[in-house]
Amino acid sequence: MDALRAAPSSIATYATVKDEDNTVLREGSNGWVCRPTAEAHVMAGKVREPRCDDAVWPRFREAHRNNKPFKTDRIGFSYMLMGDNGTSNITPGVTPEHQRPTPDNEWGTTGPHLMILVPDEKMLEGIPADPETGGPYIMFKGTPNVHIMVPTQ
Repeated sequence: MDALRAAPSSIATYATVKDEDNTVLREGSNGWVCRPTAEAHVMAGKVREPRCDDAVWPRFREAHRNNKPFKTDRIGFSYMLMGDNGTSNITPGVTPEHQRPTPDNEWGTTGPHLMILVPDEKMLEGIPADPETGGPYIMFKGTPNVHIMVPTQ
């Protein structure tokens, strides 16, 4: 099951596993939820992109999907250790521009990575927004969906 390859084994081993319809495939005990690659991506032959989220990230993902503002009162973590299929670095929300490269949406594909949400944007000071720096960078800078991307390889 690729969902369990999204995070370090110390997290994935005890995480709940849910499918894209939120059906629990395996009950966990550590508060993390791992999800397999979306079936549509598997059928299209795209890169596998499972994820494991702490309790903060599902709220973020819901806001992001609906292009709504997001605020948290604590740090949140999400792992995607198999990488992703790419996304716009500046266009939050699930829009056609978000799902494919355009000349002005700073499209990027990130290999294995950790994502971090912070409660105060001041915590982001000094972190570049350029994904090409080779280290952590800010995604969606200047939007309510801003977060830190940390490549792990």
